[in-house]
Amino acid sequence: MINYIFPPYEWVDLNEAELSFTRSIEILQAIKAHSFCSIVSVGKFTTRETEFLVFDVDVQRPQKTPNRINYCERILIEVKLGFQVPSVYALREDFPRLPHQNIVEFEKPRCLCLYEQSPDEVLLFWTPFSFIERIREWLSLSALSKLHQNDQPLEPFILSANGTIIIPENIRNDEILSVAIRSETKYQINLEVKNGEMNSDGKFYAKLFESQPRVHGIVNRTPQTLHDLFNLFNDLELDLASSLKEFVLEERLRELFPIIILTVPTQREMGAEVESIQRFAFLCHKSTKEIGISISLLGVHENIVSPLLLAEPNLEESTKVPVWMLLPYNSYSQKFAESLSQPNMSAGYASILQIGVGAIGSGILNTLARSGFGNSWTIVDDDILLPHNLYRHTLSNFHVGYFKSQAISFTTNLILGNPDFSVPFVEKFGGGTISSDLKEKLLNADLIIDTSASLSVSRALSKIEGVQGRAISVFLNPRGNDLVIMAEDSERSTKLDELEMLYYKFLCQETRLENHFEFDSGRVRYGNSCRDISNNIPNEYFGIFSSIASGIFKQLNSEKSAFIRIWHLNEDMSISHFFIPTSPFAKIETSDWMILISNNLLERIHDQRTIKLPTETGGILIGSFDMQSKVIYIVDSIFSPNDSKEYPTAYYRGIDGLKDRLERIEKCTDNHLFYIGEWHSHPNNCSTKQSSDDLILFKWIKDFMQPRGLPGLMVIVGDSQLGIYVG
Repeated sequence: MINYIFPPYEWVDLNEAELSFTRSIEILQAIKAHSFCSIVSVGKFTTRETEFLVFDVDVQRPQKTPNRINYCERILIEVKLGFQVPSVYALREDFPRLPHQNIVEFEKPRCLCLYEQSPDEVLLFWTPFSFIERIREWLSLSALSKLHQNDQPLEPFILSANGTIIIPENIRNDEILSVAIRSETKYQINLEVKNGEMNSDGKFYAKLFESQPRVHGIVNRTPQTLHDLFNLFNDLELDLASSLKEFVLEERLRELFPIIILTVPTQREMGAEVESIQRFAFLCHKSTKEIGISISLLGVHENIVSPLLLAEPNLEESTKVPVWMLLPYNSYSQKFAESLSQPNMSAGYASILQIGVGAIGSGILNTLARSGFGNSWTIVDDDILLPHNLYRHTLSNFHVGYFKSQAISFTTNLILGNPDFSVPFVEKFGGGTISSDLKEKLLNADLIIDTSASLSVSRALSKIEGVQGRAISVFLNPRGNDLVIMAEDSERSTKLDELEMLYYKFLCQETRLENHFEFDSGRVRYGNSCRDISNNIPNEYFGIFSSIASGIFKQLNSEKSAFIRIWHLNEDMSISHFFIPTSPFAKIETSDWMILISNNLLERIHDQRTIKLPTETGGILIGSFDMQSKVIYIVDSIFSPNDSKEYPTAYYRGIDGLKDRLERIEKCTDNHLFYIGEWHSHPNNCSTKQSSDDLILFKWIKDFMQPRGLPGLMVIVGDSQLGIYVG
C-alpha cells in the first residue's frame, strides 16, 4: 500500500468549481486535458492562503531504473496568488531523496526543483501544459539519474552560507582626521579615514597644518626623520613640537600612529596672490606613545606611562623616529572628470537609473561615472559579488560577498569624492512589484539603462506606466562576441519590448548573424545550485563592448530616435557594425490580449493584398507571446507559398518550403520567434468578419496551438479594415 503525505499546513478540500485563482483553474484544465494525468482532488491551505491540486501522473520510464520513481506518481501543485511559479511536491512518503529537490522547512513531502532559470525568466514563457510536461520530464530523467548534469558538482551533504563585507578606504584631508577600522572579516581588515571622534580600534590619526604663504624657489630636502620635520616646520614658522606635546597628553592618541599633513600656499613673488596650494603628508613610524617616550615627553614607571610635567622635547632623540613622505594629490571630482571628457555629453540626462551591474553593466557605469556622466545615479541590483565574478567585473576581491549595487555605488562615489553621486537599491527588478522608493526614482529618471541581461526587466520597463525617461537595453549574446544596444526614442513611442522583436526579426534576415544565439564554448559551474552557471567568455570582450556602449551613451544627445545596433567581434578582433531599421507598432486591444503588430509588416501585408487583387492571398504570421502580460507580438510573415491556391473568394495556403523556413527562424532567434497564426485577405468592399471557411481554419489554428498552451491567432485584411481573432 502506498502512503502519501501532505505538506504540514492546515488544509481543506474544495470542489473544483470553488477554485478561485486563475492559475489554479488553468492548471486544472491542463491536467484534465492531458492524456497521462488524472485529477485526484483540489483544496486550499488555509494558513498560507494558497490553493492546491493533487493529481496522478504516468511516468515514462524503463522497467529497471537506478532511482525508485514509480510508473505512476502522485503530485501536489501549490498555487500562490498572482503570477508566481507554483511549488511542486511528490506526495509518496518513501519518494527518494534525489538531486534537484528544493530545501524547505520540512523533510517530506519532497519539493521538486523544476527549472534552472530564475522564476522571472520562467514566467515569460510559462504555460500550464508546459508546466505539467516539465514535471513528467523531471520524473522520467530522475528515474534514470540523468537530471543532474555531468558538469555540475555533487550535491553537498549540508548547505551553509557565509558572507563577507569589504569596504574600501575613504581618505579625506581636513583640520583633524581620524583613521578607523570600518569593517573586519577573518581574512581582511579595511580602514576609512574620516572626520570625527577617534575609534577605539583605530591605528592612525592625522593633523593638518597650514603655513603662511611663501614665495616659490627654494627646494627643501625631503625629511627622513621626525627631527628633519621639526626643522622644516620651524622654517615655516610652525610649532610642530607644541602640537606633539598636546598629542602625547591625550591618552586616546598614544597607541595611534600620527600622520602630519602640511599645506603650503605658494606665491610667485612676495605680496602676490597665491597661485597654488602645495600639500605634503608625513607618516611617523612610531606610535605617539613611543614618540613621547623617545623625545622625553612621556615617562614609564612600573609599566605605567605618564606625562613628564614641564618637559621639553629632546629634539636630538627625534632623529630615531623614521618618517616617510606621502605625496598627496587633489581628489578626483565630477567637475574634474567633466573637464577631461566631452563637454555637454550628458545634457538632459541629469538623473540616471541603471538596472544590473554585472560584467557589462559595471564596465559601462565605471566608464561613464569616471567621465562625470550624469548628476546622480540610482543603481539597482540584488546580486552579491562572488569569486568567479572577478574574472570580468570591475570590482575587486575586497568586495567579494558584498552586494554589487552597494559596492559599486560606494566605489563610484569614492572615486568622485561625492557620497551623493549614486545610491544603491538592493532590490530585484522585473517580474513583480518594486518598492515605492525605487518606483519614484524610476518615474523621475531622465535615462534608464538596462544592463541586467534579463528579458523580464526590459519587458517590465515597457509595461510600467508613467515612466518618462528614455530606456536603453544593453547586453551580449551567449558567446559574448556580439554587443546589442536597443534604445527607445526620446519620446518613448517605441518601447523596448517592440525593439526586442525587431531585433529577432533582423537575425533571421542577416546571414552573418545567423549563429548569434549559438553557444559552443561550454559553461562553468561555480557553485552547487542548479543556476550556478557562468558562460566561458573571454574577459577582454567585456572591456571592448563596455567601452563601445559607453561611447554610444555619450552620443545620445545627437540621436533622439529609436535604434537597434549590433557590434560583432570578428576572429581577428575587428568589429562589424549592424544598424537595424526600427518601426513603430500598432496596438490593438482585444478582451483578453494586447496585440502589437509592426507598422512595417502591416504596410507589407496591405501591399501584398493589393498586388494579388482581385484574388485573395495570405500567409503565416511570425511573432511571440508574453504569457504573463497577455501580449501577442506580430513582427513578420511568410507570404503565400508557391503551392498556395488563390481565388477571388477563397484562399488555400500552401506548405512549400515552410518547414525549413520556420525551423531556420526558430534556430536563428533561439525560439523567440515562431509560428503564431495565419493571415489572409478579403476582396474589396467585403467585411473582415470570419466566413464559414474562416471558422473552420480558425478551429484548426486553435487545435494546432493548444498542445503548446498558446492561443490561436487569425488576421483578416480588408481594403480599410483589419480583423483580428484570438482564441
